[in-house]
Amino acid sequence: MLVPRGGDARTLAQDLARFVFRSKVKIDVSDELHVSDGEAYDDGSVRDDDGALLLGEGDASLRIGTNTGDDTWVARHIDKGFAWLPDAALGVLLPPALSMERLGAVAFDKGCFPGQEIAARLHFLGGHKRHLRAARADVGAALEEGQALRIGGKEVGIVLMRANIRISPTTLVVLDDTMSQVETLDIDDARLHLVSTFAE
Repeated sequence: MLVPRGGDARTLAQDLARFVFRSKVKIDVSDELHVSDGEAYDDGSVRDDDGALLLGEGDASLRIGTNTGDDTWVARHIDKGFAWLPDAALGVLLPPALSMERLGAVAFDKGCFPGQEIAARLHFLGGHKRHLRAARADVGAALEEGQALRIGGKEVGIVLMRANIRISPTTLVVLDDTMSQVETLDIDDARLHLVSTFAE
């Protein structure tokens, strides 16, 4: 089972079907499901709970099923650097910008996937210029998922996720490395306070 972290599941299924050769594999897309918080289970564990899928994350689990729930999981994923992508970020960010190597989701020194050689060369030569950051926005900041972050008209990053369940809204962004040493960013629509980065 594959849980897309952004994009359209049917389009993804069509793209994956192009890579099925000489195998009896059928790719189906489920009806629409909802994500919510679940009970705490070991990191990486998978459970079935009356038809809902529970993906263990140590301190909680991600519950995927037909029932709707609150979005407290969003803040937890922002804190951990588990990016979910808005449409504006699809197809424009390379794996290091999302810290995918840290999550074990990509390896640059082994395996074979489309574009792997180019991605590995960029990685080992330090060619990636954007990386994942967690930030807190000032109260009332008008940030939207997929919004380009600009300073003086120059684009320096993009908003991936935001959670407004706290007094100080939490945001997961991808920023240019030129901003990596800055603690506070005065962007066009808001002020961001960078609180953490995610090691490769």
